[in-house]
Amino acid sequence: MFVFKTRTGLGEVFEINAVNFMRATGGREPYKSVRGDGRNVYYAVCPACDNPIVLVGLYRNERGMDRPRRPFGRHCGHDVPALAEYDGDAYRACRYADPGHRVNSWRKRGPSDPHGLALYGLMRSEFDNVALAWELSSGIHLGRAYAEEMLRGWRANEGWRYYVVSYQNLPQMLFWPAGSQKLMGRYVRRGSRLHGLLDRSGLVSLEPRGNRYVQVRRASGRFAEASFVIYDRTFSPDGDGDGDEREVFDARVDVDGREVASDLRITAEADWLERTRTLTHGRRDERLLEIAGRILG
Repeated sequence: MFVFKTRTGLGEVFEINAVNFMRATGGREPYKSVRGDGRNVYYAVCPACDNPIVLVGLYRNERGMDRPRRPFGRHCGHDVPALAEYDGDAYRACRYADPGHRVNSWRKRGPSDPHGLALYGLMRSEFDNVALAWELSSGIHLGRAYAEEMLRGWRANEGWRYYVVSYQNLPQMLFWPAGSQKLMGRYVRRGSRLHGLLDRSGLVSLEPRGNRYVQVRRASGRFAEASFVIYDRTFSPDGDGDGDEREVFDARVDVDGREVASDLRITAEADWLERTRTLTHGRRDERLLEIAGRILG
């Protein structure tokens, strides 16, 4: 991974380099430790799973190499006192885990697990931004009634306790275990991949709803039912050649039982919260926040 944070729970995420590390940590314990041979070891926290990580190649002279490489972080597999405790299940479900060890673990965290409680708090305090991030990634708008339905399901199923849920995929995890969802009558964001798939199918009518959305309706002469479901969670290269990966959710769309598309890929953007805050200029949707406050307490 090429990012870090300085504490468990929700916190600012930094690119890994010596300047950011020293500015954020001051180079103090527990972020720096001295080995028996006198060499420095630098620690931080994984932005996705809250496990401790060790920063590799933070300074060129530590590598003994003529040509510098981009510094990176890797999970260190043990507790770092006063910084973070190692959790193997959280590691194996992490987007930054070694692919040879990573699994789609559906094990649950304990009821008082601090990572799970932080995810619960994030859903409650940022539910309007969660809903917008979901819309941007999937194309599907969450109106108030639909948002409340999904959040009630997340609450009933204790979605914050699953190890596969992280700060970075929280918007998608609102839908991941929910099963098939109706599309008929939903608002779909104009220009989204879903909009294009439905338009090309010719099996539904897409009626304009302002400048931003179309509404999925039955096509003339048809009695159609449209639905979508998220069915897989995978990891793929992010395309910039630096070896990092993106977390991707595969979804399929059906109309009248006919598969319109099985390759609707929904990407979990690690910086979804910053993006939505920038897009809305910090304005909040008080109606969605009221729903979250009422359901999540």
